[in-house]
Amino acid sequence: MVVFWFVLIPLVSHLVPTKVFKSNNPLKESIIGLTIFYTLMTFMIYEHSDLLQLMLISFVVNLLVLFFIQLDKKVNREVVG
Repeated sequence: MVVFWFVLIPLVSHLVPTKVFKSNNPLKESIIGLTIFYTLMTFMIYEHSDLLQLMLISFVVNLLVLFFIQLDKKVNREVVG
């Protein structure tokens, strides 16, 4: 389950805007998608405080992961081009 929250969710939230929708601003769409996803999940598990804490920590970590993915892509573009 931890792999799902900390690996699969940021990977999917990054790949969907870039590969499927071919977005010009994938970071913005990824953040919006993550926010909607975690909002819905929070409402579904609100009564279970342990899972709620995990969800909130996961949300912050996933936002940081997305930020570092975009930063890495930007640095790689500047080095190549």
